[in-house]
Amino acid sequence: MDASVGSPKPSLMAGASWLLMAKTFAFAITTILPLLLVRRLSQLEYGYYKQLFLLLQSATNYLPFGMGMSLFYFLPRAQDQREKGNVVLGVLLFHFATTIAAGTALVVHPAFVQDLFHSQTLTLLGRQIGLTIVPYVVTSLFELILVANSETRLSAVIIITINIVRTLFILIAALVWGTIGSILSALAFALVFQSIWMAIYLVRRFGFFWLHFKWRLLWDQLSYALPLGVAGLLWALQMDLHNYFVSHYFDSALFAVYSIGCFQLPLVGILGDSVGSVLIPRVSSLQSTNSVREIIELTAKAMRGLAAVYIPLFAFLFVLAGPFITLLFTSRFAASIPIFRINLLLIPLGIIAVDPIMRAYMKQRFWILRMNIFLLLGLVVALFSGIRFLGLAGAIACVVAVQYMWRILQIRRTALLLDLRWEHAVLLRDLWKIVAAAAIAATCVFFLLNQMVMLGAFLILATCSIVFASVYFAALFALKVPSEAEIGWMRDAVIKLRVKYLPPT
Repeated sequence: MDASVGSPKPSLMAGASWLLMAKTFAFAITTILPLLLVRRLSQLEYGYYKQLFLLLQSATNYLPFGMGMSLFYFLPRAQDQREKGNVVLGVLLFHFATTIAAGTALVVHPAFVQDLFHSQTLTLLGRQIGLTIVPYVVTSLFELILVANSETRLSAVIIITINIVRTLFILIAALVWGTIGSILSALAFALVFQSIWMAIYLVRRFGFFWLHFKWRLLWDQLSYALPLGVAGLLWALQMDLHNYFVSHYFDSALFAVYSIGCFQLPLVGILGDSVGSVLIPRVSSLQSTNSVREIIELTAKAMRGLAAVYIPLFAFLFVLAGPFITLLFTSRFAASIPIFRINLLLIPLGIIAVDPIMRAYMKQRFWILRMNIFLLLGLVVALFSGIRFLGLAGAIACVVAVQYMWRILQIRRTALLLDLRWEHAVLLRDLWKIVAAAAIAATCVFFLLNQMVMLGAFLILATCSIVFASVYFAALFALKVPSEAEIGWMRDAVIKLRVKYLPPT
C-alpha cells in the first residue's frame, strides 16, 4: 500500500463528539442486555452468563498488560503507513502471545474453570471458553487502533455495529435456547464477524504489515506499556477479586444475586471520568508553575460539583433500593437489595477528586504502586474473613472498606503534598449543606414510601423521584448553596429554552 495513504484527521471536537455518541449507544446496549436476559434466563443460567463474561472481561483487562495503550504514543509519531503497521504488529503479536497461552491452558486443563467457579456446566464449556478468549481479547484492539490512528468517525460506526451484532446474536440465542452454551456459541459467531472486519481494515490501511517486523520497536513498546500496565492490573484485580471469591465459595445462582447487588450505576463512572479528563491536564499545568493555591481551589470546586450529584443519588437509591432492583431485575432478586445498599456506599467516594493531583506529581507513581500492592494483599485477607462470617454481604463490605482506606491514604498524602491546613476546609463548606439537603429529601421520600408499599415499583420510583428532586432543590436554595453566578446561569438557560421552544404571545 502506498505510504502516502493516510487516515482522516478530524478536529478534536468532532472526533470527541463521534466517540461520545458511539460510547453512549454502546452503554445503552450493554445496560439493556442484562435487563432483558434476566427476564429470559433462569437464575442459575443468568449466574453462568455473569461468570462467563466476568472471565472474558478479566482476560481483556489482564492479558494485554496495557500494551494496547502504546498505540496512542507510537502511532501518532510514525512517519508512514509502513511504520504504523510495525507498531500495530507489535501490539497484535503481544496480544496473540498472551491470549493463546491463556486459551491453551483452558483447552488443555478446562478444570481450571471448576477451580474458579465450582460450576460443572461452565467447566464443560472450558475448552470453548479457551478458544473464545483469543478473538475476544484481540478484537478489543480494533477500537484502540482506529482511535489512535485518528479515525474516530469510522471507530464510532464500528463500535455501534459491533455492539448491535453481538447483542442480537446473544439475544437470539437466549430467546431460542436459553442456555449458557448457546450464548457462548452466539458470541463466537459474532467474534468471527468482528475478526474478519478487523483483518480487512488492517490490510487495507497498512498493507502486508506482518512482513515487516522490528524487534527494537517491540521492545520500545514494551518498555513504555508494561510499567503502566502493572499498575493498571493491580487496580483491576482490586475491582474484580471479590467476584472470584464469591464465585469460588458460592454456586452460580447465588453469584447472580451478588452480581446484581453490585450493579454499577453508569452515571457515576461517566461523570467521574468526564471531570477527571478535565482536571488532569489543568492540575498538571498548575503544578508545573507551582500554583498550589489554585490547585486546591480547583479541586474543591470539582468536589463541590460532584457532591451535588453523588450525594443525592446515593441518598435516593439507598432509600429506594427495593423498588429500584425490583423494577430492573424483577422480584426474583430481592436478595440482592442488601448487597446493593452496601455497594452504594462507594458512590460518595467519587467526590474525593484527588487522583489528578497524584498524577500531576510524577514521583508519586511509586507510592501509588506500593499502596496498590498493600491494598490488594489487604483485600485478599479481608475477603477470606468477610465471606466466612458475613457471606455475600461480607464480600462487598470488604471491597467498600478497602476503597475507603484507599481514599483516606490518598487524602493524607495529598494533604502533605499541598500542605493543606484546616483553614482550607472553608472551601468545602457547601458539602455539608448538600448532605443536609439530600438527607431532608431522603427523609420525606422514606415516609412517603411507607404509604406506597402496595403500588408497583415503577409508580413508586416515578412519584418518589419527583418528590425527592423537588425537596432537594428547594433545600439547596433555602441553604443558599447555588451562588449568584450559578443562579444567573440557570435563569439565562431557562430564558433561552423559553425563547427557543415557546411561541411568542
